[in-house]
Amino acid sequence: STWPGNKYASLNGTSMAAPTVSAIAALLRSMYPDRETYSTKHLQSQIVNTGKVLFAEHSVADVYDALTKLPVPEVNLYDYYIDDSTAINASNNGNGVIDAGETVRLHISLMNRGGVASNVNVSIDTYRSEIGDETMTDPYFTFVNPTVQLSDIGTYSVRESGDKYFEIVVDEDCPNDYLVDFNIRFTYTNGLDAEDKKVYEDDGKQKAQFNVSSGYHLPSIITEDT
Repeated sequence: STWPGNKYASLNGTSMAAPTVSAIAALLRSMYPDRETYSTKHLQSQIVNTGKVLFAEHSVADVYDALTKLPVPEVNLYDYYIDDSTAINASNNGNGVIDAGETVRLHISLMNRGGVASNVNVSIDTYRSEIGDETMTDPYFTFVNPTVQLSDIGTYSVRESGDKYFEIVVDEDCPNDYLVDFNIRFTYTNGLDAEDKKVYEDDGKQKAQFNVSSGYHLPSIITEDT
């Protein structure tokens, strides 16, 4: 950059990076003028996901790759929560905890850090290990609907499952304080590049973890013989 005393200097930091990245963003906007189809998040993804990693986790923007390559989608499990309201089943207590004998609904959110993800299919299981030809699963949980399909997930966006959820029946004999890992698996395609026919899969390590309770929850003030 220019420097006092009619000189030039080599510097680093955000003050140096900002004008360079802004210039790349301006070039990208001239290439993708349709703001409805190519949002600001799309431009951000073009710059971030086509950069080159130089050392450790630091990367540098590459104007040529940003202008010539489309980032692939990159989806990960973002959040999850359980619903055990009495509207689902009369045996539920609605305390926000999975209890033995309840029928609960698991809602999830997925985040996409890359290009647009389409045909997003999500499945749930409790696979633990394989012994010979037999796959070991957790015996205390039955899935009413083990798969759901979500709508497209845009660049740098979060998609909540909403009315798409996994319904799970918990066995009455599930022990107290039982730790369960629900494996959340998903596949998706590239919704931005029609020439990319690959079906992308997660790394198989996405889990929703809960403790199951089996017992009677005492009130904070005991007013009667329990």
